[in-house]
Amino acid sequence: MGDKVFCRRHPGRHIEYFCNIHEKPLCHECKQDGHISCKDTSNISVAVSDVKNRNIYEDTTHLLQYHLNQLNFIPARVASNLLKLEREKVVFKNTLTFYRRKVEKHLNDLEASILKEYQNIYEEQCSNLKKQQNFYIEQIEQLEHDLYELENISGLTEIETFLTIKRIAGGASELLNPDAVSEISIDFTMAKEMLTFQNISSLGTIDIHKKLPIEANRPPYLADDTNVSLEIKPCFEFLKKLDIQTEKDELEIIDIKELDEGVFIMTNRLSENIIVHDMNKNTTRELSIGEYPDSIAVIDKMVVAVTQGRRNVMIVGVVTGRVLNCIDMDDDIEGLTTVAAKLIVNCKTKGLQILNIDGNFIDSIPHITGRLYLCAISSGEIVCADQVNNRLTCVRLDGEINFSLSDRNLVSPYGITVDKHGDIFVVGIDSSNIYRVSSDGQEKCKIMTSKNGLQRPFVILFLKDGRLLVSNKNGRDVELYQQRNVHVQ
Repeated sequence: MGDKVFCRRHPGRHIEYFCNIHEKPLCHECKQDGHISCKDTSNISVAVSDVKNRNIYEDTTHLLQYHLNQLNFIPARVASNLLKLEREKVVFKNTLTFYRRKVEKHLNDLEASILKEYQNIYEEQCSNLKKQQNFYIEQIEQLEHDLYELENISGLTEIETFLTIKRIAGGASELLNPDAVSEISIDFTMAKEMLTFQNISSLGTIDIHKKLPIEANRPPYLADDTNVSLEIKPCFEFLKKLDIQTEKDELEIIDIKELDEGVFIMTNRLSENIIVHDMNKNTTRELSIGEYPDSIAVIDKMVVAVTQGRRNVMIVGVVTGRVLNCIDMDDDIEGLTTVAAKLIVNCKTKGLQILNIDGNFIDSIPHITGRLYLCAISSGEIVCADQVNNRLTCVRLDGEINFSLSDRNLVSPYGITVDKHGDIFVVGIDSSNIYRVSSDGQEKCKIMTSKNGLQRPFVILFLKDGRLLVSNKNGRDVELYQQRNVHVQ
């Protein structure tokens, strides 16, 4: 010890010992007087060192215990934080779902409002065009009557002839140029004498050089800011026959679908293959999936569904040709399409079967049966061409029929496609023609016949660029047509 401590009982004596039994510091005299028998005494420096070590030990022990408690607390805090994050995740997910539904509802309401507005505009313009058509029909009838009078003018006097010509010329000017002012100038022998003809008071003064203002009843016109053309009939011009090279050089194309712009996939019944043709690069690939490939439905650019054999639907990768799934329908099938990530399969006895992409059953439409070609339209309905009963039917996924129609000039309807306006196009195999049907089934017209080169066409497809593909001549030729519409204004 640096500084010695003196004993309180024996002044002048230094503390030299420590009694561990009585826990008292001792000088030499204290030890001799009262602690001679105490066996557990030690030198004061040793005792002090032991006390210091004990304090350090206790402090270290407390510190370690504190850190141990903190370490034990960390997992509990981590678990609590994870639980909190999980709850926040659920809240965020529910909030996102809520706002997604609100956005979807808003978009649906907006779409319905826009469609309603355009429908009103369409109906108003149709009404105006109908009135305009009636006006011109009346004018044509008037012109025919005037022509008849001109043809029989030889029996009239000169004055009657002049007045007749003047009246007819004025009416014709009004018809042909309703915004202009007609100026009639007729030159024949007695014109000058008739300029001031006063003897016939009922006629008054006649001036054949006077400009006559037009006060005719004009036809109803469309609004100035509206540019509407009424499509009469689309006209399709033949462009070319596609050069599709296959291994056996045999084609019977019975279905065509577009994968991407200029790239489409076809089923070839003769070679039992599906064909991927790139019209941009003029390349062809064949994918073998087994016997009797028939209808195709595009799931996405890389995956398609194909009816194969009599009972199976194959899910096939377009790039590799690998079969990703095989769905056994347990019934004879013909006809396949997709609606909103659902497969619609036509079964002979069970009707239309609605499946998910994995092949799990969702619903059915049992009252739609037969030998059908299926095509989905943008509104979500399914258009079915019944080849046996010569009937075209549009049905919703809940089974309600939107329309059903037939035409004696549309025989063995099969291939169906839809253009960007929603109009439906269907081929008649045995009648060698193509019909266009409005999306509501209210209107239909024949747009191509054998005069356009059709010979038992099988299927048609509107491409994304607006051109038309036709599998013609029993599927041997795939022909490309360009649309050219005829309009009146």
